[in-house]
Amino acid sequence: MGRYRIPLGQSIDDTIGTALGYQMFLDGIDSQLISEVGARTSTQSEKEKGAVGFGARYQRIIGRYHVQRLDSFVAGRERGAYGLRTEWMVKF
Repeated sequence: MGRYRIPLGQSIDDTIGTALGYQMFLDGIDSQLISEVGARTSTQSEKEKGAVGFGARYQRIIGRYHVQRLDSFVAGRERGAYGLRTEWMVKF
């Protein structure tokens, strides 16, 4: 979830949080599915409310030098945040 703007809020003063992820290899090691959930909350009762978010990435090797990637996330706060991104990498 770190590739996007800060979906769980900007202030880190007096907060506590956690993240948990899981990676699955599909079709040998040529494709991967990665999922992550993260949460944070304030340790001060008068501060901002907590937030929770979920992110996922599907990544597939195409040929010898190409990687196709699809990322998405959704996070719950006052206004909420969501995003979708695709990337084609050429590795030398």
